[in-house]
Amino acid sequence: MKRAHRQYLRNYLLIVLIAALSLIVLNGLADPYNAYPVSRSAALATWRDGTQTRQFKAETIAEGDWQVLLFGSSRAQVGLNPGNPVFGDLRVYNAGLPGAQFDELMAVVLYGLHTNPSLGRMVILIHPVQFFASNSAPSADYAKSLFNPELDPVDYHAGNLLGAAATEESMHVVRNWLDQQSPSTNRLGFRTRPVLGPSQSYRQAFEQTMGNWSQSRKTYHADRMTRLREVLGQCARRGVQVDLLIAPTHVLGLMILKRNNMIGAFDTCKRDMTNVARQVNQNAGRTMVRIYDALIVSPWTCEPVPEGSGQSMQYFWEQVHFKDRFGDAMLQRIWTGEPSDVAVLLESGTIDAHFQRQNTLLDDYELAHPKDVAWVQRLARTTTDTNSTAE
Repeated sequence: MKRAHRQYLRNYLLIVLIAALSLIVLNGLADPYNAYPVSRSAALATWRDGTQTRQFKAETIAEGDWQVLLFGSSRAQVGLNPGNPVFGDLRVYNAGLPGAQFDELMAVVLYGLHTNPSLGRMVILIHPVQFFASNSAPSADYAKSLFNPELDPVDYHAGNLLGAAATEESMHVVRNWLDQQSPSTNRLGFRTRPVLGPSQSYRQAFEQTMGNWSQSRKTYHADRMTRLREVLGQCARRGVQVDLLIAPTHVLGLMILKRNNMIGAFDTCKRDMTNVARQVNQNAGRTMVRIYDALIVSPWTCEPVPEGSGQSMQYFWEQVHFKDRFGDAMLQRIWTGEPSDVAVLLESGTIDAHFQRQNTLLDDYELAHPKDVAWVQRLARTTTDTNSTAE
């Protein structure tokens, strides 16, 4: 009886060992998070769909020795193409993270700064809303990545090689390989798959995001400027030039902000960022930080939204996410100075005139587009009614 019991235990342990080794082989070869150098040139590397996860991006940022990094939220991931010809032969990576809030964004910027000795320039796509939104706890994705300074190395590698999430991502890699299905995000961190669903129209996408924005009444966290100054100061001391790009929204979003009396608050945020840049530049003794405002009324942001399905837009997926054609123009503006109408260089001496001009342009747009005004008002009423019903 004892011999049979021991034989059962040996067989059981052998099965467990074989299963564990199989998982290690699968996850090690598929390597969905780009964690192991031996797999980086493997055939399966092309089909990894974990390229937009924080685990993958942290590994890739650290191992690439990039010369230019593009930071931000999903706006950056979708709209700023590191393959833009303006970069020439520079090694460029899109470090945009979906849903990145202010504190996480600053932590990731410092991570990129400290892990890339050849880094010479970075673009940080930022939005005033990140100074108004409340910071929630970091995502589980962030906590399991190298971005997390408190990450336990043993837990990290055990999760990569034996964890359920890693195994699921590895199976995605295998399925992509078998189906010859390209991942949603390419090896440079840029999302290449359309943002809209296959049956979703642009108008539907706009209505959804505009409905969310119609509730944008939040408190301005001016203390975050101190953190921004610290981060930019570290970049300047390392000799890394920073271009802060204030993310655009469609003019309909500006109309919502105006309706909610938020234009003035956002202007205050832009002015504070400009003052931070001026202070960092003064301390550095040279211009290390520039701020470009693309959150403006311009030919790029006033593109008409199609009434029906089957029609496309050039510059926007919806109110918040812009297309890479728009992103290419903004990157070209930063690198070459043109086209000048896509983003305005903010400077202390001209910022007030810039704000006045933008207020006038927004007023003029509303006068010329009463249908858009009615659309925004209808969405605001719908959102208010829905919230009242929920309460």
